Amino acid sequence: MARLLSSARQVRSADRLPSGPARAAGEFYGQPDPTLGLQLLARFFAKHPEYQDKVFLSVKGGIRPDFTADGSLDGLRKSVTNINAILASHGAIKKQDLFECARLDKETGIEQVIRNLEILKKEGHFTHIGVSELSAATLRKGAAVGKIDAAEFEFSPWALDPASNGILDACKELGIAAVAYSPLGRGFLTGSIKSRADIPEGDMRLHFERFSEENFGENLKLVDDLAAFAQSKAISPAQLALAWSLAQWEGIIPIPGSTRLEGVEEALGAVKVELSMDDLDKIQAILDKHVIKGGRYNKHAEAALDA
Repeated sequence: MARLLSSARQVRSADRLPSGPARAAGEFYGQPDPTLGLQLLARFFAKHPEYQDKVFLSVKGGIRPDFTADGSLDGLRKSVTNINAILASHGAIKKQDLFECARLDKETGIEQVIRNLEILKKEGHFTHIGVSELSAATLRKGAAVGKIDAAEFEFSPWALDPASNGILDACKELGIAAVAYSPLGRGFLTGSIKSRADIPEGDMRLHFERFSEENFGENLKLVDDLAAFAQSKAISPAQLALAWSLAQWEGIIPIPGSTRLEGVEEALGAVKVELSMDDLDKIQAILDKHVIKGGRYNKHAEAALDA
């Protein structure tokens, strides 16, 4: 299922992403065929052509088969052409609206990557440019040579780095939408995961440091405290986490994922949650009380983050 891109209060300025329903997808979201996610979208738009102009579609790409980043002009052209071809494979005319480099190709460098994306944008492959997992300094370098519309990074009550490492401030100053992925902590903040046994065998989360035997119990204490506060507000832990993200800045777009209709409806319910300043202060006190144990991924994957 394509991840839900939900801008809860639909707040946009003229130079940011357009308002309206939106979806996030990737050239590599599918198993065993990495393009299955795009194929699903192609079938949807072919069956419901009335949504082709209503939905703002963001697609990640720029990744080689070995999952290394390719920011060269040839590599990016191959990626965006493949994405649009798959989207048109069932008769739909929907193209990606925003193309996002999933990771930075450090050999090419951010300045050249953005120049390459500007070329492809002018060729008509997409209309908006996005980047993912950049440091504040790198984002500023890229924005100096071309217009960046969206920057994606992990942000949630258990992934607070963007609020302290400068990337969120850079987005605010540059007028770049901040796309917050894993706003529910990969399901951990929903309160539905009580032990590692609740995570299916073969799930990649079992290889992430925050879900390790060593760190799981300590990190669960944060979830328990947030869940208790959510209960006092008569909302779910997931809705609390999403409402908290949205309250940090109007330019934040959290993208929760779910394979269940009920999960999508629950996430959309966060739109109606209003957190007062007192609520936010109490949540902050909970966050200050806990130190999250372990990295967001594992040591191998961490090398590609905040480039």
